[in-house]
Amino acid sequence: PPITIMSSSACFIAYALPVAGPALAWIYALTVHIFLSAFGEIDFFCCNKINALLLRTALLGASIAIGAGLCEASSKNGKNDTVVLWAAVLPVTIILQILSTYLIIQTRRNDVAGPKPVDSSGSRTSSNISMQGKVVLVTGANTGIGKQTVQQLAALGATVILGCRNEQKASQAIQDITTAIEKEKGMTLRPDQLRFLKIDLASFDSIRTAARAFLDGDDWKRLPLHILINNAGVMFSTKTMSKDGFEMCLQANHLGHFLLTNLLLPKLLKVPDARIINLTSITYKMAKRGFDFDDMNCNDHPYTLFGQYAQSKLANVLFTKELAKRYGSSNNNDGTNKLTAYAVNPGIVRTDVTRNMSFLLRYGNELFGFLVALLQKTPAQGAYTSVFAATTGITAASTEDGDASTSTSSIP
Repeated sequence: PPITIMSSSACFIAYALPVAGPALAWIYALTVHIFLSAFGEIDFFCCNKINALLLRTALLGASIAIGAGLCEASSKNGKNDTVVLWAAVLPVTIILQILSTYLIIQTRRNDVAGPKPVDSSGSRTSSNISMQGKVVLVTGANTGIGKQTVQQLAALGATVILGCRNEQKASQAIQDITTAIEKEKGMTLRPDQLRFLKIDLASFDSIRTAARAFLDGDDWKRLPLHILINNAGVMFSTKTMSKDGFEMCLQANHLGHFLLTNLLLPKLLKVPDARIINLTSITYKMAKRGFDFDDMNCNDHPYTLFGQYAQSKLANVLFTKELAKRYGSSNNNDGTNKLTAYAVNPGIVRTDVTRNMSFLLRYGNELFGFLVALLQKTPAQGAYTSVFAATTGITAASTEDGDASTSTSSIP
């Protein structure tokens, strides 16, 4: 009968509306925690994570109880007075939706995005962090995390060098960054604040050429180097060899950065508080047997996408530890300045790293991208760890004009 249909519909609406928001907040938090725990990014059983889930569970339980009560009240109303029912449902629904929205934002902000390195509401503000006079070299800077790292550091006043293979893409990135800073910050970058240096990490010859140019070229030699951010990274579904005879993932992610860092070390050690920031990944833990020095090119064991990527990321960590061991002291034997080395994990970031993967992986990533993106950081958020490492403890800097040139005779 029509009266039954109306009653059932009213009951369903009275029950569903209060529950929808809290259910979504609970499902999102649980999915995020499971997803990040599976990749080793967080500890699912951490006290804070459990408390966050319990809070959302309590809210969901309360909303279910409220919805059930409203549903029962509507079913007992013989006159089907929907006006009275909605008068009860709407205020409760609005309050629960506001609370649920707040909790969803908190999950995204705290568990997925992470804290900003420069927070306008906290102690680390753009007014008390100045990168004026600091010169930073970022590899892989024309896209993804690297591009956002450049933008955030340039907005703080740093001179940033984009180390990229493709000059056209780097020029477009410089234009995009300049426009974004003008629009978002209302500031105009200094002339030559963003510069391009051609570096192909898949070619040792290109790396040596770039190092020679930076150390001894007329346009570069008087420019100091305060911070080197080894950001570039790739993943390959199939084994690919570089012209130097090394597996491409390992060379681009580690060996190329290893060579570049060692060639630029003399200039880095000439300035106080120099920093080397190596981007690694939590996937380094997948290299269960440690780094395989005897079979770096996967000649004796099968090549796998994540297996070799894990090897390269473990190499980044080991390299960072050795840099800290050799140059982390303020009393180096050769009289050079202290150097701080960081290995940073940007988290699970939505970038174009899948471009060299198989069709199925790329297609799946695009097809379900709108869902996966809810669990991943944006490139800007992925840059937070690098920017924090680059800026922590910095309040001001010396000018760029000092002669920080060094001999390139040791570069073969």
